[in-house]
Amino acid sequence: MLDKTKIKAAFSRHAVSYDQAAGLQIAVGLELISQIKLNQPPINILDIGMGTGFLARELCRRNRHFKLFGCDIAHGMNRYNLQSIKTPLPIYPVTADAERLCFRAQQMDMIISNLSYQWLNEIGQGLSEARRALKPGGRLILTSMGEQTLHELRDCFTQAYREQKGQEPAYTHRFINKAKLLELMEGVGFKQVRVESRIYLRLYQGLGELLDALKQLGALNASVDRPRGLSGKAIIKRTQQLYRQKYSQAGQLKAGYEVLFAGGKS
Repeated sequence: MLDKTKIKAAFSRHAVSYDQAAGLQIAVGLELISQIKLNQPPINILDIGMGTGFLARELCRRNRHFKLFGCDIAHGMNRYNLQSIKTPLPIYPVTADAERLCFRAQQMDMIISNLSYQWLNEIGQGLSEARRALKPGGRLILTSMGEQTLHELRDCFTQAYREQKGQEPAYTHRFINKAKLLELMEGVGFKQVRVESRIYLRLYQGLGELLDALKQLGALNASVDRPRGLSGKAIIKRTQQLYRQKYSQAGQLKAGYEVLFAGGKS
């Protein structure tokens, strides 16, 4: 289970620098937008986990008839949103939990979400709330990290931890897989569901740069059962040694991010 207090604090703390470090999120978000028909009449769109509001602002720039509502669990992100909107745009951010949306039933024509559902404790509950907020025939389009994300880091850290502690680590966060996301979406009533998987590869100079990038994105391991003080210097050093032995490319460390693109109608 994830500790939402830690998640809120982490994303709020890095709101100002988030977009500078969020190259992957922006690339994935632009791909998500490409799946939306922009020549539509005025519609209400909800952006779940809107972060700094990049997607919402981009959609409004492309079609001023869109009315964007955004929710994010991190109040710092919403505060940054309100301060960073320089020109009047129909964007209305609120602080809310995707598992308990504050919007009335059948209020939205479309819901989008970019790399946010992986931070929910109950993805099924979040999907159920999204369907409740959608009008009949409304569309949900989302992206989420898949189970193969950072498998290189997980593999090396698990081996290093096992060598040092003689047991498996209990606090490496696991992401959802393609089949399970499809099952959950259909289970809460979405129709015409499709889920696709894509791998994005990034290169880092070292383990420190990779961990710093994850920290800047607020993507810390927020498991509530995370033991404290166990990831000592010896484990980190051994993790980097294994990483360079197993997953290096031209002197850099490879890190793969599996992104699930999913969509369905209510």
